[in-house]
Amino acid sequence: MEELELIYGAISRFWKNILSFLAICCIAGAVPVSNDGKNSVIVNDQYQFEWSVSGEDIYFTVTAQTTGFVALGVLPETGMEDEDVCIVGIYPDGTVYINDYHAHEPSIPHLDVEEGGTEDWLLVDVSETETATTATFYRKLVTADPLNDQPILPGVARLVWSYGEADPTDFDNIILQRETTGVVEVVLVEP
Repeated sequence: MEELELIYGAISRFWKNILSFLAICCIAGAVPVSNDGKNSVIVNDQYQFEWSVSGEDIYFTVTAQTTGFVALGVLPETGMEDEDVCIVGIYPDGTVYINDYHAHEPSIPHLDVEEGGTEDWLLVDVSETETATTATFYRKLVTADPLNDQPILPGVARLVWSYGEADPTDFDNIILQRETTGVVEVVLVEP
């Protein structure tokens, strides 16, 4: 009986991984790849990201074909409200910015700290070429800000991705444009 449960569990995990792979490909049009032990998703020819988990932290590296901002965020299991979004970039004068946002409604984030939250996305590095921005940042899988942050738990996670053609001039009035924003489902932490 115990052997059957082990076999059933292995088969179940196998199909769960296959379905996660198909969800990524079909729902978002994204292509998952593996690169030197890191997990990657190519969303389209303009945006890709990779991630790795280290202890209680999750690291993301985002590359987008823009000299404006790049953004990546965690969504709740259902719906598009309560996004927990990180927006990163470099102004033309070389000043780097990273901000933690919370959105009560789709695509309209507000600074997390202005809503009683905490700045939980931390910058590792950001660079810009004439055509692309690459940013590496991280946060805790489960932050100390349960009011405005979505936990990143084992299993399929819903992420919102975005980029802007220009750097924001007003951090209180950022709107993620539909043409350069989407949702992808991916297993960030293995069950």
